[in-house]
Amino acid sequence: AFHHEDQVDALARLSRTTRMRLVCAIRIPALLSHDFWRIWSTIDLGALRALCLDAVDLRYFRSEDDLFLAGEPCSEALYIADGRHFYRQTPKTSMVDEAVSETVVEDSWVCEAALWSRWITVGSLATITRSKVISVRAEELWKVVKETPSVLGMVRTYAHNFHKRLTMAVPPLEDYPTDLYVPHTNVADLLSAQVEIELVRSGKRPDMCFAQEEALIQELAAGRCCVQVNENNELLRAVLMAVLILVRSDGRRLVEVGRQEGGTGALGSGALKAYCRLPGTKRRRGESPTAAIERLCKEDLGGLAPHVRSGAMRSETQKTKSSKFGCETVYHKAVQEATLYGVFPEADENIVVSRLPEAMSMMIPRPIACLGTIIFQDVLRIEDPSGVPVFFSWLTPEEFEEIRESEDDFKPALKAWL
Repeated sequence: AFHHEDQVDALARLSRTTRMRLVCAIRIPALLSHDFWRIWSTIDLGALRALCLDAVDLRYFRSEDDLFLAGEPCSEALYIADGRHFYRQTPKTSMVDEAVSETVVEDSWVCEAALWSRWITVGSLATITRSKVISVRAEELWKVVKETPSVLGMVRTYAHNFHKRLTMAVPPLEDYPTDLYVPHTNVADLLSAQVEIELVRSGKRPDMCFAQEEALIQELAAGRCCVQVNENNELLRAVLMAVLILVRSDGRRLVEVGRQEGGTGALGSGALKAYCRLPGTKRRRGESPTAAIERLCKEDLGGLAPHVRSGAMRSETQKTKSSKFGCETVYHKAVQEATLYGVFPEADENIVVSRLPEAMSMMIPRPIACLGTIIFQDVLRIEDPSGVPVFFSWLTPEEFEEIRESEDDFKPALKAWL
């Protein structure tokens, strides 16, 4: 029910060289819509051209054609270059309680898991309008990879880590994978540090000076960041984060409001730094978001950890310009929602809990009055793994957002309160 490019008579009349150029001109832009193929092209563009000739096809579908049905073995990834499609899952072939559906539009990748695993489709995909689809066949892909040492290590590492994320995607911590989405398979999280260091050292980044390149390489070697390549072939510094939204029974969230830097660790010693942010940590290279949250709870939240019940996890992205590294920085955040349950042991030896009595409401110093009722909430003092005292409190979502939006204005009040 589709037309293959080999069925176009005019193509057969072209010379082999002209046809190869035409085929690559059509297929390569489609591949470069994906971060993985962009990095491949930066390492070895010739190998990507070989892939286009040997493993990539262009197909045209009519409306109401089936691209695939649920429960079928799948050995190719699909890029929707044009057209609208209808994707549907049912309880018979997928881990859903009831039938669900969504529209898949152009510039979407489908069934990437088929390249890195033995994939069985869990839904069906049909065209709504006429459609142009580019496919990448797994068997031919691996033939090209095995004959191309320049990308062999990169592809093997990516495939291994993608497959690891695929098998770990199990509720309640993650959604089950589908033909459209596998949780936490951001390309920056799936490559090795050595590949990314070579990208920085490739000398193709005229916008970065030597000092910026070296600073970025040091961060990569230490595992503090990753790199990506955007649509304009520019390097992006990627920071992988895990953030915890821990909600108490009254709806208030646990918020980190300051730390005591320097000194002996005793109460009152060292410089007090005030701020307002959710508990979080940088993910280590190869560390899953779930493992990072578990480490955060165990190392940074002390006696709270046994009382944390994890819920849904979602992904967020934030971009900023980083002058230190001469490139844009992208923060990929895995945001874990959780609830605090059970009776919290306020006498836990690792946590000091204190609060200002509400009887002091008429004697509140002016510098902290702008915090309102926040100043009568518990303040938790918990030492981090290096022994630095960190302070937490419980804020409503509205209080948290208000302080975050004007954090510099609130810092003096937070410091005076602590």
